[in-house]
Amino acid sequence: MASEAGVSRGSLLAEGAVALAAAGLGAPRREALRLWAELSGEGPASGLVPPGTAVSRERADAFAEAIRRRAAGEPLAHVTGRTGFRHLTLRSDRRALIPRPETEGLVDLVLARVPGGRVADVGTGSGCIALSLATEGSYQQVIGIDLSPQALALASENRALTGGQVALVRGNL
Repeated sequence: MASEAGVSRGSLLAEGAVALAAAGLGAPRREALRLWAELSGEGPASGLVPPGTAVSRERADAFAEAIRRRAAGEPLAHVTGRTGFRHLTLRSDRRALIPRPETEGLVDLVLARVPGGRVADVGTGSGCIALSLATEGSYQQVIGIDLSPQALALASENRALTGGQVALVRGNL
């Protein structure tokens, strides 16, 4: 895919979609466009017009590697390194579970039922719950607790990205 000289954006996207389809992924064209948008920092429409635009070797190689990882079954959030949770954009990788949409409902329940005071997120992982509560609620203190140093490192990166006032503690309930 990336070995051709002067490879175009359109051919990269087409080849990426073919590789994703061959791997059995649903909506392969959409996934290829999403990977392109995430890796390039451009909007999804950038993959559509103009398709003949030449792509640098570095960008083509990065895209080919992302397609390979996704076709091998790696979650999209891990391939792109980002995931959305409520109003936050968080880093995502193998150090913690990918935040689930269902968990967003848990944040709604906590915000509605316990609007203030102190709150602890036990098993914080990426920190998505604690950071959402800290940025959306009116809590005196929000603590994220996890046994895994790797998960706490990810939560710390996400805290720096979001500016959420969360104390992170290594501990086991």
